[in-house]
Amino acid sequence: MNAPLSVASRYACNYRHPPYRRKKKLCHEKSLIRWHVFYTFMVMSSAFVKESDDQWLHDIAPTMAALIQYLVRENNGVRVYEKSNYMTPEGIAAHEMSNGFSYALDENSKWYIVEE
Repeated sequence: MNAPLSVASRYACNYRHPPYRRKKKLCHEKSLIRWHVFYTFMVMSSAFVKESDDQWLHDIAPTMAALIQYLVRENNGVRVYEKSNYMTPEGIAAHEMSNGFSYALDENSKWYIVEE
């Protein structure tokens, strides 16, 4: 035979209302419904969002702001920032980013990844 529930466990889901005023759905059913609504509107609807046209690294503007915006978009919204900058042995200014790569501008003002 089951032990009687304590007052705390009886009111765990809906502690503000006494048993005669509670709704008929259980708490876990409510959370499943909330999860279903979230999944339906947030995850499934994102499939219909038009993604930007494919853009290559050498297509972006030769500014640091454009590079950061491109890298954030490529990393699915994860923020990327400049950790440091240095001069390569060839005398080119390179920018080390938080994603682990270093980027530099070539003579045509196009971005490229610096091979170390």
